[in-house]
Amino acid sequence: MCGLDKGFQRRVIGETTASITLDCREPCWIALRRDGTVEFEGILETSRTVEDTEGVEIYPGRPDLLTLRRAGNEPITLGSINDLRWYSLNPER
Repeated sequence: MCGLDKGFQRRVIGETTASITLDCREPCWIALRRDGTVEFEGILETSRTVEDTEGVEIYPGRPDLLTLRRAGNEPITLGSINDLRWYSLNPER
């Protein structure tokens, strides 16, 4: 099982009001970067919550398998299988 490295978890799980939960229907490759620096690259197998999403972006290998859920909102699928790009996790966007 591969998850977010502990350093990244310490930086993104802190005292903030914005959080996003990443869910995958099956294991899928993702990369997460904060302010242009890649902080995680690997297989997402379980749900992960990212706090303090300011400046955080995700590049999913399979956008059609990955959903984002903000507190109080319905989950959304990032895109189709061909929508390969960096997606901002900034809650205001």
